[in-house]
Amino acid sequence: MGTAVLLAVLLCGNPGVVSAVTQGDINSILNGTPYYDPNAIASGGGSCGDVSLVGAGRIMQIMNFLVGQKNLSPTQAAGIVGNMAHESGLEPERQESIFDRLVPAENYPDPAGGPGWGVAQWTPGSKIIDTFSPKSDANDLGNQLNFLWNQLDGTGPVAENSQILLDIKSVAYNDVLDAVLAFQGNDNGTAGVYAGSYVGFERPKDEFKTVSSRVNTATVALTEYGSGGASSPGSGSTGLGCTSSGGSLPTGTAPQLATQLVPYVNSGKIECNGSGGAHVDNVKCSDITNAANGVSIMGTQTKAGGCDVDALSPALLGVLLELVQMGHTFDLSAICSDHGQTGTSNPGHSTGQAADFSIIDGVFMGPNDAPWDQAKITAGSKLDQDITSFMPPGSIGFGQVGVNDNGVQCHTDFSFMSGYLTFGDTCHHQHIQVEH
Repeated sequence: MGTAVLLAVLLCGNPGVVSAVTQGDINSILNGTPYYDPNAIASGGGSCGDVSLVGAGRIMQIMNFLVGQKNLSPTQAAGIVGNMAHESGLEPERQESIFDRLVPAENYPDPAGGPGWGVAQWTPGSKIIDTFSPKSDANDLGNQLNFLWNQLDGTGPVAENSQILLDIKSVAYNDVLDAVLAFQGNDNGTAGVYAGSYVGFERPKDEFKTVSSRVNTATVALTEYGSGGASSPGSGSTGLGCTSSGGSLPTGTAPQLATQLVPYVNSGKIECNGSGGAHVDNVKCSDITNAANGVSIMGTQTKAGGCDVDALSPALLGVLLELVQMGHTFDLSAICSDHGQTGTSNPGHSTGQAADFSIIDGVFMGPNDAPWDQAKITAGSKLDQDITSFMPPGSIGFGQVGVNDNGVQCHTDFSFMSGYLTFGDTCHHQHIQVEH
């Protein structure tokens, strides 16, 4: 799998400590064994809630957990793996600055302000160890991954800043550097040569010094996962011996969901380039930001009477939120106030239930009403298939299917759309509309 990409260093424990990598070190990361004992055999076990970790080595086990169970994209998950490999060598019983042996949780010294410990080097180690009874349960990789995830999503006993998980989920599919920085942190200026400001989970004192090693190991993880037969979200298989819908529709009121979208608008993960919902009164994506602020969009701009509703549909906002959390980035050419009147008898733009995607994951779908090339087909089908992973037939419809009014067919019909409402539409965007 190209282990040479690991470079010539493996950095463990203290972010400032650099140790030479041996073939045994590399084997330990890939096989899930203590790196000081190359003759050990990985069990491939461990628990993550009620599902056993599965995979040939810790890279695959952690990737399968984060992608299959938590619905991160492979790139987002790889960024976490790259960071943890730097911090601990992916060893759950690693104590900071101790490289010749492991330190089980029950033997952790637990002084005030004690050293880092565990796969993510929680500092002090008691932060995680003291939440388990018996303490030895903290040694389990699956338990540590669950603890970490509960910190990130705010449900655990030691919750982290909710912005960290939002940042991780905002990372685009192929941006390994951003995935690493989102989990490492990039907000104190020492990694200033890198784009993106992130709160981060690890937050090393020198954010610049170790980025390259974290990125290289993240690249190894992404390559290993991609060649290991594990499935990405939306494919129906988690790689953990169970099935997944690939995601779930976020629920809540329009203001609640729109508020969660605003950080993605501000960071540029979501752009709006229409004449209305894009920049009414110079407010970017105003249909979304107005919904977040409880400001009615009824009658606002532009083309033929504006919106006929006070706010975008919660279902549409939920779809946009789930897509960006799955790792997509996109430009919306029309939502509600920047589209011609579509009436109120059927779901559409005027009822706040439709959106047009003009750029999907960096691929411009325009400018002409012409059949899509392969890049557009790939971008459009990925977006649509991810939507069908969490929106069943009867809940959403898709444009750009079949021959449109101009006699143009954008693409050969996607087989996964069987059972969904579909119709022809001009080919310079991808149209979706929720049915409720």
